[in-house]
Amino acid sequence: MDSQTSQTEDQNLVHSRLLKVPPEVLLHISSYLPTLDYGRLRCVCRQIEKSLFPSFAREFFTQRQFMLTEFSLQALVDISKSRLGPHLKCLIISLERPNAWDFQRQGINVGTQSLGDALKYNNFYEQCINHQTLISSGQDVELLAEALRNLSKLQTIGLRDFYSPGRSRDGDHKTWRTYGAQTFWEETNSHLEQPRFIRPPNAPQEGHASYVSHTFIAMLRALGKARDMHQPPEFQVVLRTCYLPPPAFNIPRYLEPTILPVLQDLKVLFLDLGPISFSRFTINNGGRYEGFTYTGYLLAKFLSKTPSLKHLRLNFRDCGIAEAKGILQWLAQVPISPGIPQPSMWSVSEEVGMDGVQNSANIRERFPTLPPPAFQHLEKLEIGMVTVGLPLLLSVFKRYKSSLRAISLHKVTLDSPPQNHTSGKVNLWSKFFSQITKLGLTLTAMQLSYIRQKYNTTPYSVEFGRPIYDPIVNPFCKGWSGFDVERASQEFIESMIIHWPDDEEMEDDDMSSESDAENLGWDEDNDMDDEDDDDVIN
Repeated sequence: MDSQTSQTEDQNLVHSRLLKVPPEVLLHISSYLPTLDYGRLRCVCRQIEKSLFPSFAREFFTQRQFMLTEFSLQALVDISKSRLGPHLKCLIISLERPNAWDFQRQGINVGTQSLGDALKYNNFYEQCINHQTLISSGQDVELLAEALRNLSKLQTIGLRDFYSPGRSRDGDHKTWRTYGAQTFWEETNSHLEQPRFIRPPNAPQEGHASYVSHTFIAMLRALGKARDMHQPPEFQVVLRTCYLPPPAFNIPRYLEPTILPVLQDLKVLFLDLGPISFSRFTINNGGRYEGFTYTGYLLAKFLSKTPSLKHLRLNFRDCGIAEAKGILQWLAQVPISPGIPQPSMWSVSEEVGMDGVQNSANIRERFPTLPPPAFQHLEKLEIGMVTVGLPLLLSVFKRYKSSLRAISLHKVTLDSPPQNHTSGKVNLWSKFFSQITKLGLTLTAMQLSYIRQKYNTTPYSVEFGRPIYDPIVNPFCKGWSGFDVERASQEFIESMIIHWPDDEEMEDDDMSSESDAENLGWDEDNDMDDEDDDDVIN
């Protein structure tokens, strides 16, 4: 009895000393504690918990990641109703889900499992069934919408297929995992499945593509159901092992009342695209099979419903030149007055019917040409992971020069026109900045990272000279903010370095053709140094 009394007195003494520590000192000390010890410190007493709560909420609940499972979404709902709800500003939805293949594999060996393993298998089986019921019944949308109604300070909602780094309390390599992922592993002894699109040929498994589309649409539906509570947050799709397939952009008529108001009010949109994001249709026209490509039809239709955008990011992960070209051409179109024929994005294939006649009118009637995008408020445009011709890229920026204030290019490769023996080594990025100045863009910020230039079929990286006083600057990235675009462009040009190969290695191999130049938007008659920028860009 005396020992218990002595232990209690020692604990009270420690508590009393902790209470005398100034709050800022206590916060500094607690910053060195691992997560588990930090949690124990918060449980010492109410006064310490009250002192630590603001920093705790800021560190652990400003941004949280959840998935479309009942236990994860219910936790999100509970958090949204608690005192932590007002602190959540960035909500991430993960593409993780119970692994159906792992479920089948475990089922084969269930007869030889121990009692503990059998219980975990049963838990896993239950989670797989619950997940399927949750998404097929639409309850995932209802739970997500309920949480969104309570998150009054939400600024960003995102879709991801990876974990974020930066959990410094628990080591340099620790990540912020999806809420419930660790508990799922402990209770089922099974990992969650993450959709991955196989490369090559970048063809996803059908179930993976369907689930990515379902999650994307579910998030839009939930935002639509909760739109009366607050303004639409930024919508960011940031993916690494997959991308958005065409069904994700299909908004059927029965969902338009819910989703269209969200899209119409959306100010910020990030999309990660890939080869299958662009549709190809084949039409049976009276026994004749007519194939055509309306590059990015569903994507363009989706973007046409977002007239209020101020910030747009498009990443073309693993896309070829032809796949990205169509949507960029659509973005570069200038609205035309009523009664004047609209430019077309149609590219009808050479396939013909048995009679040798090809009639594309039937196709055009079924899929009418979309009008050019409005985007009258577009202030920031980011393009990434694409190979494109210089004239087409400049045309996109010229199209929005009245409102555009910031541009960002990430892993963009400028493809050169067909070379000849006398063309020499031409820095196309220097031409890019020269034309940016001539276009009269009122830019206040530019960001370039990991850009390249092709010569024939070989890409060459562009570096930027590092200041002597700052040797840790990444030579492949360069940014600017200010108001003097002409001076900034000149600084970009002067700091560029391209490590060209030896002259004999750059001999024209005659691999390029006129069709290649046409595909990239090149016109050999255009002089990029022409004073008339209309002739250069159009």
